[in-house]
Amino acid sequence: GFQITDFQVDNIPTYSGNTNQEYDTALYEHVEVIRGANGLFSGVGSPSATVNLIRKRPGLEFAAAVTGTIGSWNMRRGVLDVSSPLTDQGTVRSRLVVATLDTDSFRDRYHEKKLAGLAIIEADVTEQTTIAFGFQDQDNKPDGTIWGTVPIYAADGSLAELPVSASFAPEWTHWQRQSGTVFADITHQFNDTWKFKAALNQTQGEVSSLRVYAMGFPDKTTGQGLKLLAGVGATEDTRNSLDLYLTGSYQAFGLEHDIIAGASTSKLATTTDLFSSVANWSYLVPNAWDYDGKAPMPEYKKTGAYRIANTEQQGIYLANRFRLSQTWSLIGGARFSNWETATDNFNTSGLYTNTTGAY
Repeated sequence: GFQITDFQVDNIPTYSGNTNQEYDTALYEHVEVIRGANGLFSGVGSPSATVNLIRKRPGLEFAAAVTGTIGSWNMRRGVLDVSSPLTDQGTVRSRLVVATLDTDSFRDRYHEKKLAGLAIIEADVTEQTTIAFGFQDQDNKPDGTIWGTVPIYAADGSLAELPVSASFAPEWTHWQRQSGTVFADITHQFNDTWKFKAALNQTQGEVSSLRVYAMGFPDKTTGQGLKLLAGVGATEDTRNSLDLYLTGSYQAFGLEHDIIAGASTSKLATTTDLFSSVANWSYLVPNAWDYDGKAPMPEYKKTGAYRIANTEQQGIYLANRFRLSQTWSLIGGARFSNWETATDNFNTSGLYTNTTGAY
């Protein structure tokens, strides 16, 4: 199969291979999944699937919910969800969602803290036009994170059969990810069948990691044979997106047919800091069946060099669902896309050196 890289929030592409993280579903009303290629609406991507998360929106009446969850491995989770009108008629309304998580894991030394939030205000400008703006943020802070896999085979070729809880991540490893989005949209309902929507997003994210993976085959008698190697990194992303589309239906040949036309543009700038090498760092695990997470931390620092990868995409599309009968439909459409990418490189003095990977 193919890796799913087409993640959207309210139909706006949001995926970043660097700062993307597990979406906390407390912020979303529902999740839509389209299996297979979806290049007509999303543009460049892989033929795997599109996952579209629809944000929660304010209601016309006051509603509030507080939930708490306690689970295995010291898992504690809480969610606050409040929706409230700000005027007597509910023409201006708001919603606030906050979710927290603090948990250990079946894996040794793994611990994660997560905080996610959504704040949105929605207003009916006219009976047919609604505007909304808001902010959402999610911060994941896991420690003792695994990079790579736990060895499957022992030195003699048999299955290693390490404990399910086995982890070769020292206690100082981490893989922190944070992302925040400012968003605004306007929706105009022309009538019962035709609607126009424009949406603008800016997402900023960052990731910082110090990670370790184990290589080798442990000896079942001595427990030796595994070496730990390290990696370090830090990246920041900024994505700006604009999406416009018109949807509606029309009558033909005694049946109702659907049509959508739209245009989108996005720009992603990814800044990656470069660090001194940790390639010479390694640690021999004394006993794979009794590893306590102790290891000297590698020494590293930022060199001052960095690179900025810029990716831009624009597209226009048109799609039609033509009903052949009450049970059969024929879907057809077209999209024109323009996609460009290039990486600018800067030396340790912060001076531009060259551009690579330009397409």
